[in-house]
This record gives sequence, structure tokens and C-alpha cells, in this order.
Amino acid sequence: MQGVLFLWKSSQKNRHIDWTEEPPDDNYGIMIDGDDLIKGTMRGGGEYQYSFALYVRKMAADDFQRLNNMRFMEQLKNWCRSQSRVRKFPKLPDGCQALKFTAEKDMLLEIIPLKKSGTYQIQFKLNYYMK
Repeated sequence: MQGVLFLWKSSQKNRHIDWTEEPPDDNYGIMIDGDDLIKGTMRGGGEYQYSFALYVRKMAADDFQRLNNMRFMEQLKNWCRSQSRVRKFPKLPDGCQALKFTAEKDMLLEIIPLKKSGTYQIQFKLNYYMK
């Protein structure tokens, strides 16, 4: 999340690994989905794909709020595309080189009517080479 400036500006208490919490507005959680070998090499390295989802909890009491929330998700996806175009990738450990970073499938995952909030999800994939 550090690379995404408008997410990084949110309070640190609203950024989580593997969960989100109340209050519902501007709450973020990264859920790791996998780190899979795509193509191996004889020496043990290869191309890997690291997959994760970002869950965003926001107020979603009416159509106007939900439209603004989806606009936010589109901005996040466009940010990812623009970073990939200029090959500005997240920092990786030594011995790893980023190849491609994509954002996919941004959507409203659930609405919680009693709390007037919604959980949005966007999936990311980072392809990288590891020696």
C-alpha cells in the first residue's frame, strides 16, 4: 500500500493485513492469494505470480456514495495501469525483478445495510522473476 500515495495517506490504524474493521469508512485490508511458479528454470529460479486482493470498506448508504466508491476503485485500477506502463513497480527483495503489475476485477463485494457500508474488492497480480 505504501506505493499507492492516496491509500498511504490514510491512517495507519485503517490499514490491515488479512482483515478490515469498523468504522466502515476508508478502511483497507490486503489479503494474500498466492505466490505461484509460472515458469521455472534449470537453476531453480523462474517467473512467479504473486496474487493478492485489496478490500476497501466505505460508506455505501445510497447510490451516490456507491458511485463515488466505484470511481475510487477505477482510479486505483488506472493508477496500477499507469505505473506498469512506465515500469514503476513495487520494491521487491534482492534477487527479484518485477515484470508486470496488473489490477483486475474491481467490484462491490457486499453491502451491509444496517451499517450503511460496503466492502469493495480489487485483485492485483504481480509477475516477477526470481534468481
